[in-house]
Amino acid sequence: MIQPLTFKRRRTLPVHRLPYVGDSYCSGANGRIGYWDVPLTGGYSGGWKTGGALAMIALKHLSNYNQRVDGDHLKYIASSWIELASKASPDELVTLRAQVLGFMAEVGKFAEAAAVGSRLRLAKVDDKAELKKANEGLGFKAPERKRSSPISDDTSSSIADSIKA
Repeated sequence: MIQPLTFKRRRTLPVHRLPYVGDSYCSGANGRIGYWDVPLTGGYSGGWKTGGALAMIALKHLSNYNQRVDGDHLKYIASSWIELASKASPDELVTLRAQVLGFMAEVGKFAEAAAVGSRLRLAKVDDKAELKKANEGLGFKAPERKRSSPISDDTSSSIADSIKA
């Protein structure tokens, strides 16, 4: 039976107190606690509203418990979404999609503000190097680049001929 989400105030770890962390609807890989333990009900509009509200709770949690700087909390949420999507019925998938989009819409607002506040640091990001890393992660090797002369072979031979003459 589906129950309303609640905070679990008696849990030892602060993250385990959050209403969307648990094992009632989604348990993680190997029976671990799920970081999106949310019923897939409410349809698209209900899902969007749920996702947005839970994002605000997650962001507040992150601001209060910033022990990790590797995105640990958010990556576990994303992992739970993927796991849920693989098992969801078509109707549940519609709800999950809306929950994810509602969540990311709120997180995106904060990410954009943080990015604007970090412009000087982000200006140092080498887009080409990051794209190379992305392609390497996809299994693509960087193409071997030939050193090209600014002058073509035809031009260089005609220059050489004119010097000889």
